[in-house]
This record gives sequence, C-alpha cells and structure tokens, in this order.
Amino acid sequence: MNQHILVAMDWKNRSQEELKKNRAAAADAAAVAVAAVAVADAYAVADAYAYAEYWINRYFNVTGEDREDYEKALKDMKK
Repeated sequence: MNQHILVAMDWKNRSQEELKKNRAAAADAAAVAVAAVAVADAYAVADAYAYAEYWINRYFNVTGEDREDYEKALKDMKK
C-alpha cells in the first residue's frame, strides 16, 4: 500500500509539516519511478535492436548476399 496516498487521503488529520514532507517524499518516489521506466524502455529498445541485428546478420550469412550492397542502397535512398 502506498503510504504517500494514505497520508494525502488523511490530510485533514495531518499537520502542515507532515503534508509538506509527504509531498516531497512522493515527488522523489515519482521521480525514481519515472527514471526506472525510462531505463527499462531504453533496455527494451536496445534489446530490440540487438535482436533485429542478429537476424539481419543471420540473413546475410545464410543467403551469402553482400551486406555492403544493402548499405549502399540505403545511402542512395537517403539522397
């Protein structure tokens, strides 16, 4: 159970000091939660790229096609 929410729900029975401390602690907890989500998202993206790179490399190994031809085609498409 989230103690910050409990204190906020009981605001009528809390001192200004308790509410101020609760607000600061809740903000810190929220910042940590946001940072944790951002890190998890970054790892998920990195994992997705690694997974895609694995299968792309495997494709070139199996087919024997030249990856450089594909890299050149990508550069030409960007022009």
